[in-house]
Amino acid sequence: MSTYDLGFLGCGNMAKAIVRGLKRAKPELRLAASDPDREAVEAAGIPYVSSNAELAKESGALLFAVKPFHASAVLGEIAPFVTANTRILSIMAGFPVAKLRAALPGASKFARVMPNLAAKQLEAMSALTFSEAMTPLDRAFVRDVFDAVGRTVTVEERDLDAVTAVSGSGTAYVYEFLKHLIAGGVGCGLDEATARALAVQTLRGAAAMVDAAEGAPIDPMIDAVCSKGGTTIEAIKTLRTEGFGEIVEHAVRACYDRSVEMGKE
Repeated sequence: MSTYDLGFLGCGNMAKAIVRGLKRAKPELRLAASDPDREAVEAAGIPYVSSNAELAKESGALLFAVKPFHASAVLGEIAPFVTANTRILSIMAGFPVAKLRAALPGASKFARVMPNLAAKQLEAMSALTFSEAMTPLDRAFVRDVFDAVGRTVTVEERDLDAVTAVSGSGTAYVYEFLKHLIAGGVGCGLDEATARALAVQTLRGAAAMVDAAEGAPIDPMIDAVCSKGGTTIEAIKTLRTEGFGEIVEHAVRACYDRSVEMGKE
């Protein structure tokens, strides 16, 4: 029997967010982490393991939470200690299962996951993809891990680059929009704290309404706010004239193209 149910290879922001969610939702899970920064692991409130190899020997599942450019070294350290029963979870962008499989010939159970940093507020959107060797029990384990920090969907691995472009990186696009919505309010005479409160809650409420609409088209929701000859329609006209929609779609595509490129490096 393994000492730990889930070992974190790396304990950065995303790993700490997942740990926080799991400690709330699945307190029975035995967690541990290895990381060059021991204080980061101790701050997460889980046991520190001094080497990646030792963590691999002692864990029934391993979650890769390192930067992709560190992956090769870490994979080399753990390869002798993973088995066909070890569940390998990876949140590394642009690092396909084929690369993991090549580096870990003893393993067969792989899950790639694309979460986002809203995990820090237990509001992440995570997309999951599984190798064929992952049993229903294995898949349920992975879902439990990421359901603890938000919502999950299951996709094909070929879709993960698009997931990266929409939700994986999407929080940054929202921050950029909010920054300028707040600045616009300040430019119209509001103090920054008031503009920020108005903008953040408006975004939260609008997202909740779209979520509640359960797949209904968004255009009618826009139209419902835009009274003829009113104020909102003037703002929407400006956004459309200035190419706001095209800019967002181009940004998503640029992110997608880079994710595809990273997978080939």
